[in-house]
Amino acid sequence: PEGQAHASLFGLRAERLAKWGAWAEVVELSKLAPVPPDDSLFARSLAEAELIAGQYDAACKRVEQQLPVSADLFWPRAAIFCRARAGRMAEADLGLSLAREQGEDRNFLALAEVLIPDRNQELGQVDSLDPLGLAMLTWADRPVPSDTARNASAAVAAASQIKVDTQHAFERPVQQQVR
Repeated sequence: PEGQAHASLFGLRAERLAKWGAWAEVVELSKLAPVPPDDSLFARSLAEAELIAGQYDAACKRVEQQLPVSADLFWPRAAIFCRARAGRMAEADLGLSLAREQGEDRNFLALAEVLIPDRNQELGQVDSLDPLGLAMLTWADRPVPSDTARNASAAVAAASQIKVDTQHAFERPVQQQVR
């Protein structure tokens, strides 16, 4: 349909697998069929799988490929992470400022703030966590707030061991909590 990202059947399948947290299966699916450049859904699912796996170089390469061709908000959000990770703090900060001016989701803004080291910002309220948010916290060496961990989606909970904020007496990884 007009206004929606192009998605192949593989892209639709990859999206469904990602929602279930079947990250290894998303990667396996990408081995069966290369990700078409215009299949933003497939590319996003694979980028999220790469972020979950800590394969930030691969995910950031995919972000740079998709950023100019996709309207999905995931790509500019992920670009802020990738630029901060690459040490391009001025670009990351500019992207964050633009996101703030455009009324970006407060969840994303709270997570993205931890990427800019000179701010020494306390993590704001984070109600939910997606693979990009988890990657941001992991890369910034920040624990997942206990309230956020309790409300993690199946996709993020399936990401194996998540470092949780033990200051709030919530020490078990999210994966163990959702059983």
